[in-house]
Amino acid sequence: MAHLPQLLLAALLVTLAEAGLTWGPVAPWAALLLLPLPHLIVLSGRNLAGRGAFRAGLVMATIGRFSGPLVFGVLLLGCGWLSWLRASTGAALDLEGWPEPALAWALLPFVAYEALSIDAQSRSAWPAGVERRRWRAFQLRMFATSLVPPGLFLGLALLVGSVPWLRVHVEQVQLAGAAFLCVLLVGLMVQLPALLTVSWRTHTLRDPELQTLFDRVSERAGFRARRVRIWETGNLVANAAIVGLLPSRREVLLSDSLVAQLEPEELASVFAHEVGHSRCNHVPTFLSWALAFLLAGHLLASAAAGAFPGADLVVFAGVFGAWLLAFGWLSRRFELQADLFAMRTIGSGRPLVMALEKVGGNLRDIGSWRHFGTGRRAAFLVRAQSDEGWARRFEDRLRRIGHAGYAAFAVLALLQLALLVRALPVDRTWAALALGDYAAAERRLERLEQPEEALTDLVGRAATASKASAEEQLGRALVAAEAGAGEEARQWVALASLRGLREARHVSRVLDALDRDDLPVAMDGLWLLPTPWRALLGAELTQRLAGPSD
Repeated sequence: MAHLPQLLLAALLVTLAEAGLTWGPVAPWAALLLLPLPHLIVLSGRNLAGRGAFRAGLVMATIGRFSGPLVFGVLLLGCGWLSWLRASTGAALDLEGWPEPALAWALLPFVAYEALSIDAQSRSAWPAGVERRRWRAFQLRMFATSLVPPGLFLGLALLVGSVPWLRVHVEQVQLAGAAFLCVLLVGLMVQLPALLTVSWRTHTLRDPELQTLFDRVSERAGFRARRVRIWETGNLVANAAIVGLLPSRREVLLSDSLVAQLEPEELASVFAHEVGHSRCNHVPTFLSWALAFLLAGHLLASAAAGAFPGADLVVFAGVFGAWLLAFGWLSRRFELQADLFAMRTIGSGRPLVMALEKVGGNLRDIGSWRHFGTGRRAAFLVRAQSDEGWARRFEDRLRRIGHAGYAAFAVLALLQLALLVRALPVDRTWAALALGDYAAAERRLERLEQPEEALTDLVGRAATASKASAEEQLGRALVAAEAGAGEEARQWVALASLRGLREARHVSRVLDALDRDDLPVAMDGLWLLPTPWRALLGAELTQRLAGPSD
């Protein structure tokens, strides 16, 4: 997806804001003042290039492509956007907690800034007229498509969250949470062809001669798809893709620009190239390696947690960076393998090279993160055609890499599953506490061999007032805190927070920040507290800010 890097950067900035890495006052009105900034950044790049400062203009143009999330970062980190939303909506907006409707409001400025960035880039790159409007509309559709997966996740999470028993088990029982994510991932993969064919504006191929040609290639390659569709880009993109893993739902997409530029034989070679990705199992290989890196990152981050503040994030970011490098390396070689498959299927590599020459234009020798340049790909086909043994060794190496990905994923998945099953009795005890079923929590605690001290203390505390509501538990916490019984107060707050009481979660967040001596986060959350708690913890925060008395 074209706007995936911007989405990932926005998610990272939200994570940093949630972690308390903010500065400046709470100024929600800045959301409006920042609206012109994407245009100023993008157009300044054009102006620099127009004055001959090409290097500076290129730097600003690159920044301009990311101006949406960068301006959003200013709002998050410098203007207290999340703090204001917490106070206005009462939502916790805790990324480790359950998604809330207010999360959509938290991300709304990013959507607006990215849309403005797209508009600014259209004004910078295209003269006023039809072409500019066409490019802008196409990029806005692509951006909207990239919002579909997170939107579906938020919608499904809200649906699950409306059922308390289900929400608690997904939150507290790691095995149930993993199952929820698996169901979501599988559902998204199954429905991806339908989502893309609608959101990308496609129509069924209407040229019977081309359809016959593609059917002939499919039969020769042993490939089956639901249909071939034309992707309407306004002749802005020359590309092709196969979406969907199941043959009954698989769609082949050819962009309008590609069909307009290429001759039938060249289109057949491009079609065979895309079939090659499918027949060589490139998507399952990518998925297995991606999930293997994800599981490895999760396990390593969990092991590193507590070594130093933010250690888990640093480790996970390192693993994610390694995956990006590995993905690019593997993707470039998979493109060569698909080229080789197309040459063997068509009987010649010339039509594919001609297609690449037409599509690449003056950029034929410039590679990218995912593709080698046209010259390198043409040279590969020439050598593969003259040296079949070398070509087979190349394919064998990629096949071993694929098998290694499947094995790595299987081993790490089994290890993760074993850890989740091992944690199941403890997790179910926490779930019983979250549901307020303290009798069940006591029974499950008794069956644990070596329960952790915090869990034992909470179950014991809950037993002293098993009929108390979450509000009453928070009231008991306040009485204990005013009496100087800090540990008892924290236990009551934890019990009320587990049961989903928002006020308790706000109090818990401030107490945790005070325990870490993270005064900025404590101050940020102070004004979200109920009045008695604000007075009590505000006094402690003021004392700490004043420092030790002489």
